[in-house]
Amino acid sequence: MSAIGQADNIGDSALRREYLNALRGVTDVVHVFVADHTQDYIDGLGLKRTDRTYSSSRKWISTLIRMTFRGRSSFAFNAGETQPTKRRLVFWIASGVCIVAMRAGGGKGVHAGVGLRSPIPDASTKLMRFALSSSNIVTWRDHKSALAVGRGKVRPDWAFGAGTPSDDLLDDSAEGSRRYLTITMRFDRPLPNEGWIASIVEFASQQNLEMVLIAQVERDIDRCNELSVMLGGVPVVQWSSRNHAAVETETRHIYKQSAAVVSDRLHALVFAATEGAVPIGYSTGDPEKLERTLEAAGLSGVAFGQETTPVQNATEKMGSIMSRRVEIAANVISARVALKELEREITG
Repeated sequence: MSAIGQADNIGDSALRREYLNALRGVTDVVHVFVADHTQDYIDGLGLKRTDRTYSSSRKWISTLIRMTFRGRSSFAFNAGETQPTKRRLVFWIASGVCIVAMRAGGGKGVHAGVGLRSPIPDASTKLMRFALSSSNIVTWRDHKSALAVGRGKVRPDWAFGAGTPSDDLLDDSAEGSRRYLTITMRFDRPLPNEGWIASIVEFASQQNLEMVLIAQVERDIDRCNELSVMLGGVPVVQWSSRNHAAVETETRHIYKQSAAVVSDRLHALVFAATEGAVPIGYSTGDPEKLERTLEAAGLSGVAFGQETTPVQNATEKMGSIMSRRVEIAANVISARVALKELEREITG
């Protein structure tokens, strides 16, 4: 399996960690391609001593070819967001050929937890469907990606499997200690407008919450600093290091103290929901990716955009989403059940 993700994005390492955990039931040894990622990123993958990592694509592919002709070897495609570029299509088709041989020897081909950046049916998605034709397990993290390719089922993003244990998500005893409205926004989206700022301030006041800013992706820190000024000096939680395991722990600690998390970062909203905070996808751009990916986990109606939502409506919308805390927690638990079923399908 390739576990390549964004080097400063703890969501990328977290979802692949959950995926790797599911794959370990297939084999005693997982051969993981990490490319030029540093140990900081690799630590977020939660690798085991039996796993073997490869920074050289040549050595990893050589191992893939060698394992293809050994009994009961399996191949797993990377999870997360992707797009069928020419280079990826060549690799996927070649991998599909290997999977044919692996399945003949009792192995499997697994493509699970993937979402297309632009889920539009075209010639490239037809080639992707062909490349995946030899895989016996194909799932997507949203319906539009599944429809675009025309093959596979829909299951929640792997990151829903992490976080606070399900038995504790519906526990109301800690609600009084959730004093924060945590805000984390993407650096590569439009700056929030005055209406966005006004609605956030009003919502925090209505809910009697302290605002705090955090960067779930390191590149978002400048946006946090901009928002701090726009919101009148709201404190910014800085990364203590670049180690994904450490930063994820710190981020989740903030979310556990948060009544709600406002973000246009998909995995900030997923992390929030898995820690019992209410996810509010108040985007400054198009919330389409948030909508389709969260809907696959049963979290519909929690994402909306500033351009189509007046200030008063946005405040009311956030209040309405807040009232759904128990429903959202129950849907997270259901998402985890679906992921466990997928894991059993992979390992069965």
